[in-house]
Amino acid sequence: MKRSAAWAVAVTMVAGGAIVLAREHRGMPVRGDLRSWLAIIAGAVVIVLAFCWDFRNIMGGGRPVSFAWALFASGDITGIAGLILALRGTPAPAAAAVLTDDVMARRAPVVEV
Repeated sequence: MKRSAAWAVAVTMVAGGAIVLAREHRGMPVRGDLRSWLAIIAGAVVIVLAFCWDFRNIMGGGRPVSFAWALFASGDITGIAGLILALRGTPAPAAAAVLTDDVMARRAPVVEV
């Protein structure tokens, strides 16, 4: 059971990273605010807690009995919600292009020799 949870975490992280990289590649960097970062961090902490939930049994020499799927799902959903908040807080493509053009205009010109 824990293996499929580990796969779920891996898939969520890879998908989230791919989305962020794709947005960065298009010139739309993802800028999360405090609320989105707190949600992402809280989701990660809850996921770790889900993996450690049965620690008493394991520390007593037993094998894991069950996995806290509800706790895990709530952490995963909270982290995904934080990513969505960060993505929504990112400027729209037109605004990002204007910001990029403005930054490029302030840069020193490149002299080719």
